[in-house]
Amino acid sequence: FQKLTLLFCCFIYLSYSFIGFMLPYIFYYPNFLCIEENGSNTKCSELVACSSSLGFNIESNFKSVVTEYKLYCQNGYLVNLYEGLIVILGGIMAFILSSFSDRLGRRFMILICYILTMIGLLITISGNNIITLIIGNVLSWSGIEGYGSIVIVYLNEIMSENSKNLANSLLFVSWGLGEVLFNIINIWIKDYRTIFIVQILINAPLILVFMYLQESPLFLFKQKRISNLLHTLIFIGNQNKVPKQRLELELNHQFQFSYLLGKDWLDQKDVFLRK
Repeated sequence: FQKLTLLFCCFIYLSYSFIGFMLPYIFYYPNFLCIEENGSNTKCSELVACSSSLGFNIESNFKSVVTEYKLYCQNGYLVNLYEGLIVILGGIMAFILSSFSDRLGRRFMILICYILTMIGLLITISGNNIITLIIGNVLSWSGIEGYGSIVIVYLNEIMSENSKNLANSLLFVSWGLGEVLFNIINIWIKDYRTIFIVQILINAPLILVFMYLQESPLFLFKQKRISNLLHTLIFIGNQNKVPKQRLELELNHQFQFSYLLGKDWLDQKDVFLRK
């Protein structure tokens, strides 16, 4: 169960990296060509182009938000403003979402983050103005940053002590691998809206993952949701091929141990979680 769950979480990290590394592409700056007195074009900086009395042209092999909405010259400050809004508001939303996981559950909030991400992506691809684009990106960033915070806690609660560091390392390896794949795919992409389509296509199948993920046993125990806890532990035990009789005997023993000594019996969870 732990290995498969870790694999799924790594795949989510990989998919979400396609959102995390999109900003340099959707705000890609064009080349500026200053118009000379003889009518020819000469490559120049944005500052020189915007101050030229003869005007300028732009040249780019990629259609970005900057070129579509002319976010340069007197509108150039809007690029930094929009990027800041996406990252800062996304971070604030992620903080709020991750704090709710302590009350509503890790699995539930991971699912909420996923739904928020997909809603944001659908808004960005269907919008026809810059405001809609920013709102959609804030929502999708909220989802990936919220997930990034919650999943580390989630894995630390279900993985064995010897596997926690490895699990966290594999998450970031998956993120890095996603960055490489995203940059390779962008070689053939010429329009920023195509990036949003790719993001939807790679993230849509993740809904199947949430049908397998189980709530953190430690969270359920702390919330005293014993019925849900037993259901989750039995599911995990079955996935790890632990005989039902042994599992029930171990659970009864640990409950009695916790009651008599006041200790957190989930510290011993590896006994029935591992195969």
